[in-house]
Amino acid sequence: MSTPVTPGPDAASLPIEPAHRGQAGPPRRSKVVAFLAALACAGCCALPLLVPLGLLTGAGVAAATTGLLVISAVLFVLAGSLWFLNHRRTRRRQAGHACSGGRCSC
Repeated sequence: MSTPVTPGPDAASLPIEPAHRGQAGPPRRSKVVAFLAALACAGCCALPLLVPLGLLTGAGVAAATTGLLVISAVLFVLAGSLWFLNHRRTRRRQAGHACSGGRCSC
C-alpha cells in the first residue's frame, strides 16, 4: 500500500465551492406562498361541505368560493414569479460575465 501525499508549505489551496451552496429546490419564500395558495385552494373546495351543516348559505358559499379562487390564483402567480426571479438571479450570478460598452443582452 502507498502512503498518502501530504501538501508541503508551498502548496496552493484552491477554494472549493459546492454546486448548490446549500440550497436545493425553490427558495423558501416561494414555498411559503405556494403553500398558502394550496391552502386557499383546499379551503375553496371545502366550502360547499359547510352548506349541509347549515353554517353557510348558497350565496355565502358562492361569494366565498369566488374570493378564495381569486386569492389562490394570485398567490400561485406570485409563487411562480418569486421562483422565476430567484432562478434568473442565480443563473445570472453563476454566469459571471461582464457586459461591455453598456450594452447588455442579459
